[in-house]
Amino acid sequence: MKLSVTTTTLALALATSVLAAPTNIETNVQLTRREQEVDLIAELNEIAALKSKRSLLTEREQLELAQRDYTIVTQILELLNTNSFAAKFIQKLVDDQNLQPILTDTIEWLIKNNIINLTTLFTALDESDLAATVIRDIINDCDYYTQIYKLIESLITGDDSSSSSAAATKRELVTADLVIRADSSGSGSAVTDAAASSDPTSDSFINELLNSLAKSGLASDLVKRLLVDKEFLSYGASLIVDLFKSGSLTIGDVIDALTQSSLIPDLFREFFTVNTLKTVITNALAAASGTCDTNATSLNPNGTTSKTATSTTKGSTNTATNTTATRTNTTSTSTSTSGGGKCKKRRKRNYH
Repeated sequence: MKLSVTTTTLALALATSVLAAPTNIETNVQLTRREQEVDLIAELNEIAALKSKRSLLTEREQLELAQRDYTIVTQILELLNTNSFAAKFIQKLVDDQNLQPILTDTIEWLIKNNIINLTTLFTALDESDLAATVIRDIINDCDYYTQIYKLIESLITGDDSSSSSAAATKRELVTADLVIRADSSGSGSAVTDAAASSDPTSDSFINELLNSLAKSGLASDLVKRLLVDKEFLSYGASLIVDLFKSGSLTIGDVIDALTQSSLIPDLFREFFTVNTLKTVITNALAAASGTCDTNATSLNPNGTTSKTATSTTKGSTNTATNTTATRTNTTSTSTSTSGGGKCKKRRKRNYH
């Protein structure tokens, strides 16, 4: 069949328009994404310019600026949910020499003030294979041995009725404050659907973003949200793991921060839910009992307990032991040894 000139022209026009359509749509999405990237950087730079003037602002102006800060940080956090942005952003965040001190100082502050999400900290320690180190170091410190000992004994016997409610309440209040600030900002999500479906992973954008974060002073706010806001906790755990790997954050830093908090009992409750860590805890307590224990029950990994009473006098130590299984007395022995054990004092920890 012979095609007329008009028909042929129309067919060619339709084919051209169909082929061109995806390119136009893709270009529009790229332009929209780039415009939002430019706007985000501009917002951060404006915040940086206001940084030195914050103390001169009225209370209302400071509140409005805080809400604006929250919205900007939310925009950045929501980018973490777009394709491969999270891994690249967190890695560059960890590698940034200007931001490293801010990251580590903020994490330590969150731990010391009982604000960090406990599951996030536990996950990071577990994934970094550092949980056992934390367990042994804290138990070997006689200032904490008895506290951990009594806690684990209560967990074994099922009598654990205590909890760090003050620390838990503080974490809940911080999370609630974040929610309130999000609601009052009037913009829970400033990133549009077009940006959420795109992939803003260009190195130039991330580098520019990190540079603006450092200047604006919002890097610490970003870290706090990563380690407190339930929506982004998995990224917070990844951040801590990567900081451990880079050496910017050491296990010694974390342990020192923990000893200044009231999180240790709750963290050990988390540890005790993992069978391998449960064994580490009971073995560490047994190993430290001769050094730190003065009057306690030996804890066994199989769930049994052994009653030990120790009295120390100058030049000698007298020990009476009553062994119990499932809380039933079966045997008793007396022993006498020379030279009492000396309690290990808290020390400055050095980790390499």
